[in-house]
Amino acid sequence: MNPKEALLWETVGGDTDKDGNYFLKATHLHYFQIQTGMAVCGLTNCDFVVFTCKGIYIVPVNFDQAFCNSNIKAVKTFYTKNIISAVLTQI
Repeated sequence: MNPKEALLWETVGGDTDKDGNYFLKATHLHYFQIQTGMAVCGLTNCDFVVFTCKGIYIVPVNFDQAFCNSNIKAVKTFYTKNIISAVLTQI
């Protein structure tokens, strides 16, 4: 399958705008993961790479401060309840 076609699968999370440009939907888990990773690493952009046997397609993703601000509480709650407690349990 063409990687642009694969990007549009619901499980991958891509879409196209009215001009035919491909992007990653802000409502998809991959977008959430990318934004969180960029926030933690202090990055302003990264690439979302879709690979198939027929090629590679790269979707640039810019850091979205407003998105991160609106989701920071959920991220803190997840890490506090799941990650930190799991680490402390192992110690």
